[in-house]
Amino acid sequence: MNSIIFTKAWVESIRNLGPDEDNPNVYTFVIADHLQQERENMEFWISQIPVISQKRLIKRIHKQIRKVGQILDVYNELMFGNAFVQLGYQIEYEKKLSGNLTPDWFVYPRNTTETPFIMEAKTRNISDADFAYWVQLRKLANLLTQIRLDMNVTLTLTLENNFSSIHAFATAISDKVKNWLANITPQVGDNKSFDGMKVEITTCDLGSSSMHVIFPMRSFSVNPKPIECDLLEKGNKYAPLDIPLVVALATDFLTAYDSEDIEEVLLGEKASYSSEDGDSVHIQLDNGVGRDVPSLSSVIWSKSVSVISELCVVDNPHAAKPLPKSTWLKRA
Repeated sequence: MNSIIFTKAWVESIRNLGPDEDNPNVYTFVIADHLQQERENMEFWISQIPVISQKRLIKRIHKQIRKVGQILDVYNELMFGNAFVQLGYQIEYEKKLSGNLTPDWFVYPRNTTETPFIMEAKTRNISDADFAYWVQLRKLANLLTQIRLDMNVTLTLTLENNFSSIHAFATAISDKVKNWLANITPQVGDNKSFDGMKVEITTCDLGSSSMHVIFPMRSFSVNPKPIECDLLEKGNKYAPLDIPLVVALATDFLTAYDSEDIEEVLLGEKASYSSEDGDSVHIQLDNGVGRDVPSLSSVIWSKSVSVISELCVVDNPHAAKPLPKSTWLKRA
């Protein structure tokens, strides 16, 4: 695949800058071998969109990116854009609309019965320390997958209370795991802790020689207030366009959203009470932020940052311009 983003010239310019104080994580994202999959994801996603949008994105990436959070913004914008491409839509990046508004994606209708809509991605901010920790996890996963046994093994990693990510840990833990596996007959359930990280064999099948790694994610529970503020900000900003608005909630590589989190923010809190018969009745209160942003049609998110992203959708029941359920179905 020819590089569109990570061209030889741009990579070389980042390499020449080196991992200095201003861009250590940008340098790592662009250069590190163990982040090749993330770079390939971006290259694939951008290859699926029109050239005019590619040029706008390339200009932003090559001219403006100075911090890793900005790379993550683009990563998520491309991921969600690709999800719409997979559904059969034509999309355009930062199409200039009335009032000089430029949403992340303008989504063209697939047929005469559909209407266009816009999509804005909102990425959770990631600190330099969090990114450095994620880089170490990716390096650890990369090293572990290179271990070869005469079987197909899945290792699940879990952080313990005494784990510390202040210092680099990937190589040391990988070496210890390799030594451990070489001295046991692997079986499902076998586990051992290494420097505060528990490693457990969760699948073990004879046959092909391969190693898979599931590394730890943070709790799915999220603070609803920042999400509420994000939805209000996006809804108010694009309300003058009078066009359906979809907000994509994007996380970093370490965090995931659970459907209940998003539903409670947009629709309302869930409550329970006992009926006269003593049965427990569960209801959803109509006190979500959706009431305050009728310009917001739907909220979407993805539970994984993969090449083929499966969208999760919550529609706003108070939307002035609701999108039909068919919006989220792939065109036949």
